[in-house]
Amino acid sequence: MTASLAPPNYSLLPRSVINAELLLGSVVKCGPGVLGVGWPDSATARAATFKAFDPHDLVVVKESAAFVWGYEWRTSQMIEFSTLNAKRHLEPPPLNTVIHEYSIVDTETVSLAGVLVTTPLRTIYDLIYTSDEAFKTAAEHACIFLINKFSIQISDILAMLHSIRRPYRNRARRRVTQLFS
Repeated sequence: MTASLAPPNYSLLPRSVINAELLLGSVVKCGPGVLGVGWPDSATARAATFKAFDPHDLVVVKESAAFVWGYEWRTSQMIEFSTLNAKRHLEPPPLNTVIHEYSIVDTETVSLAGVLVTTPLRTIYDLIYTSDEAFKTAAEHACIFLINKFSIQISDILAMLHSIRRPYRNRARRRVTQLFS
């Protein structure tokens, strides 16, 4: 796998400069952040937009990870991170940010532009456990998008469901079956 260049971290600029650059058209909104107008849309470029939230020792998860892999960003969407290996996170999260404490291992993450993101398979796994209302409104569509884009098989998702103990596994199994029917 070849390394790709990471977009500049525009989060280091003052907010007033970012707003001015948006007006000039040299940067564009991209998910939760901004991206230089010349950067092509890619997982690396999308991941770089999370640098603004200083995700040190955190992993981009759920709908935020689906965005990195190509899914649309909803304007009302929360930015979601998780700790690795269910470690506790003691700092208060920034505004519009949720920090989970999932049991994510290194093999279930990818580093893009210096930001850890869950793999497409792990992203689907986490989305399947979303609450009923959120699953029907957004997470289900993100799962379908990832399944189709990355040709993920039902057997891969079911194997992950059986290998990680978590409450509501039967509901998750029913959802997986519905996604593939």
